[in-house]
This record gives sequence, structure tokens and C-alpha cells, in this order.
Amino acid sequence: MIQFFQNTVVRAVGNIDKIPMHRFDCVQLQHLNKFVKNYSLPDVVGMVVNDVGDSIEIEDQWGQRAQFKIWSNCFAEYFQQKTQLGDSTKPFAIVVTSTMVKEFLGKINLITSPSTKIYINLDVPEVRKLKDIWSEKLETTTIGQLEVQRTGVTPEEIISKTIDISTLIDHIQKTVEKDLIFYCKTKVTKIMGENSWYYISYPGCKKRITPRLKDFYCITCEKSIERPIPRYRIELGVDDHTGSTIFVLFDEVAKNLIGQDASALFEAHIYEKANEKNDDSDNEDDTQIPKLIENIIGR
Repeated sequence: MIQFFQNTVVRAVGNIDKIPMHRFDCVQLQHLNKFVKNYSLPDVVGMVVNDVGDSIEIEDQWGQRAQFKIWSNCFAEYFQQKTQLGDSTKPFAIVVTSTMVKEFLGKINLITSPSTKIYINLDVPEVRKLKDIWSEKLETTTIGQLEVQRTGVTPEEIISKTIDISTLIDHIQKTVEKDLIFYCKTKVTKIMGENSWYYISYPGCKKRITPRLKDFYCITCEKSIERPIPRYRIELGVDDHTGSTIFVLFDEVAKNLIGQDASALFEAHIYEKANEKNDDSDNEDDTQIPKLIENIIGR
């Protein structure tokens, strides 16, 4: 942040050609593994060679490739720039800043962060060099259909990693490892309403935000939010033949299970509660669970 004071002097300059409008610290894709377990957010540059929906695959000047997930806060920007291309079926250069590097099942993937900026065919040295390398094959190459990396789980693997609730709890208490995958077949016995079934979030980073007098505030992004959205956070009481515990479902998983996104259900729920008030109902409990969510009990 640049601060101006009363004694600050601002003068116009004649020639600004030597002052770059953009500066990036682009990382080779083959070195992304160094960023998996730290908090650095590297910039990357590459040609988009495959895509599907909000996922793309890029190739850098050394021929290395990486898959990229563009979250909703950046996808509109990406889509708008892409539609302005003369021919979006051809590979195009893209610079993505402040990316998050994740490792899943031994494979490195990139996802956008709340700070990410996307630039397509930007006139900077990194892009010019990349285009020079691609100049000959660009005319005969088209963007392919990306096969998004899946878990590729076999029935045998599911069986081998299926455990009961008692074993799961025991494992959690004895290990400090993270990102482990297990399968646990349980039955939903209760929807825990004490902590509500949703939270109010900022659409950009999807984090919980703090209500203020006239708006909301995102501590993570350090900005005021005028149009927040609700997201699922549902606590399920589950049991099997060995015991019981609580599973927490977040937005995407809950949406797939319930069949409706949180915003639509929230609006319907508010409308239903308003009608109950008109019927002289004294039920003001914000933890009341919508019937659509209660329908998963017994499953």
C-alpha cells in the first residue's frame, strides 16, 4: 500500500516505457512440489492446451504440464477474457498469479486463491517467449478436452480402506497425519441443529464472515462484503454397529447429497419461517432444520 502525506509531491513523467506495468515471479511447473507444504503463492505461465468447464491444463516452455482448478471468484474474469479471443479453440497463453499448490494422491495440482489474478495473452516477456516457442505448432494445434484427474478408486481399494466408526475414532486419536482417505459406511440418525446448518460467507474466499451494523466483514480478505451468500455446514449424527460420531458436511458435498444449493434453500427456509409468523407461530429458533435436509435422516 502506498500512502500520501501532506508534503508528498507528485510529478508527471514523460516516458514510462521503462516502467513495467506488470511483474511476475513465475515458477517452472516441474518445481511446484516445493510449494506444497509452505504458504508461498507462486505465479505460473503457460499455454492452455486442454480444458473442460472451470478446469484447465497448461504447458510451460519446458514442456511440463499441470492441471488448474479455477474457482468461482476467478472464473468470471477468465471466461470474459477468453471470449475476447479471436479463436478460443487454439492454445493461448495465460499468466496466473498467487496460486495455491496442492498434492492429491501423489499428483500436483494448482487452484486459484482469493488473491489470484488471471491474464490471457498479456504482452510481457514471459508470454512473448512462450509464444515464440509455440509459433510453429500453434497453427495446427487445438485445445483438447481435459480429462480431469479423478481418484481412480477401484472397488478393491474401497474395501481395503473401509473401516467402522470405532476404528476411525481410534485412528484419529493416535495419528497426526493429514489428508488420509478412509471409507466409513454409517447411517444418519440425527441432524445436529445447535450450530445451524449454514454459515454466511464471502463468495470470493468462501470463508465465514463477520456481521457488522451495515454490512459484513471478511477477516481473511480484509474487506467489507455487501452481498454475502450462505453455504452449507451440516453436522450429522451417524452410527454403525460399533458406535456413533458426528460427521460435518460442507457446501459442495452437502449440495450433492441434498440436491439443492444453500442459497436457494436458505431463501425458501426464510419464506417458510415468515409464513409461520403470519400464522401466529412463536418459533423463532434459527437452528430449525429445513425439511429437505431432514429427509437424509435414515440414509
